[in-house]
Amino acid sequence: ISDTTILSSLATGCDMMDHVYTQFGLALMAAVLGAVMYSVIVMVVF
Repeated sequence: ISDTTILSSLATGCDMMDHVYTQFGLALMAAVLGAVMYSVIVMVVF
């Protein structure tokens, strides 16, 4: 858990783990999209 997660949950007054759970889906989608795009670029270039 990063310091920005802790700071944003403290600033908004929400529970830290609630904030982590709400951001997890977005982070997972970004990771999957990044992995797919990396694979496509590697296949095209090499």
